Amino acid sequence: VAVGDDVNFTVKTTIPEFADNYTKAVFNITDVLSDGLELDTDSIKVYKATVSGDTWTKGDPIAATADTFEVQNATKSGYKIVFNKVYLLGLNAAQPIMVEYTAKVTNEALSTVNLDINTVTLNFSNSPDDETGKGVLKDETKHYTFDIDANLLGNDQWDAYELVKVGLDKNGEEIKDVYKYIHSDPNRPYYPLEGAEFALYTNEGCTDRYSNEYYGANDVIVSRADGRLEVKNSGKEGIRGLDAGVYWLKETNAPAGYIKQQNPVKIEIKTVINEVTHTETINGMEVTWKVDELESYSIEIDGKTTASYTFKNATNQTTHYGDISGITATQGDTVISEAGAIVTDGPAAAAYGKIVNTQGVELPSTGGMGTTILYIGGSILVLAAVILLVTKRRMKVED
Repeated sequence: VAVGDDVNFTVKTTIPEFADNYTKAVFNITDVLSDGLELDTDSIKVYKATVSGDTWTKGDPIAATADTFEVQNATKSGYKIVFNKVYLLGLNAAQPIMVEYTAKVTNEALSTVNLDINTVTLNFSNSPDDETGKGVLKDETKHYTFDIDANLLGNDQWDAYELVKVGLDKNGEEIKDVYKYIHSDPNRPYYPLEGAEFALYTNEGCTDRYSNEYYGANDVIVSRADGRLEVKNSGKEGIRGLDAGVYWLKETNAPAGYIKQQNPVKIEIKTVINEVTHTETINGMEVTWKVDELESYSIEIDGKTTASYTFKNATNQTTHYGDISGITATQGDTVISEAGAIVTDGPAAAAYGKIVNTQGVELPSTGGMGTTILYIGGSILVLAAVILLVTKRRMKVED
């Protein structure tokens, strides 16, 4: 997902046919959204449903009344639906239901690669004397946003850069009078160029500007002296809060004394998603559910893989992070990887996607405004010469 996206969720479950001796029947749905997902509390709706095989069909809405259900504790981070026992015991058969709602991906989902989790838990009476809902079913979804040119602190705290803005001299050689060493390692220098301006697009023709809650459609991205990119005049770093997919970075202005890169740069965020089975013991019951999780992702720049990362998925709703090979993680951390293995020596300089400007003066393009100006200027000079010639002839005639 991207920051600013509205994500539609559907909870599908079936209210069982409770026997008459279930006088204290319980059927409650609790939904908890992590930071970065903001629930639209007005969007919560409950519907009857029909089921045929794996196909669920939404039916008539069920209105929230004193006789049906109550939505409790509805905030931006979740809600609880409590069904009335009179309604539960009044059903003559099992009733499939669908709960629908919408949540927005917010600016809190801004990490190098951010993980947001939505967890739903169903509690129901599994015996006639159960009035707390000891029966449990659970499910969750995981949602990810991505950054380009961000500070990826992986193993050994190496900085990883997908994009580096560099300057070339007239011979095409990197200009090395200004440079930074990554962690003071002279074998991995890069040579950043400051002041180049870019715009991010969603199409190769660069007619559709990209925007999300982090970027405005008219925002300009500028290269800094440390090699990173930021949103001009805002202090916002990197290209952040992106969905996976293809983007195009077009240079709109080059620093003084340089020729801007003529063609847009294709950037693709690729992901590997796997279905993972989780098991947890709740109320003495073994509860199992499946969830699609990000295993790894890579950044391709102009078709070349410049960075590949293994992601540490959260193990639970509280910590939001996991652990790989004993490496201590924080939310959103990544581990730099090569061929699926964790490396310890940091990213190679050759893996950077370099966007280059060459020293020189950008000449007017043939047939463009530059030649038009020359034509106009030349025409004015010719016209002035004609006027001067005619004036001189008239003066001679008058003499």
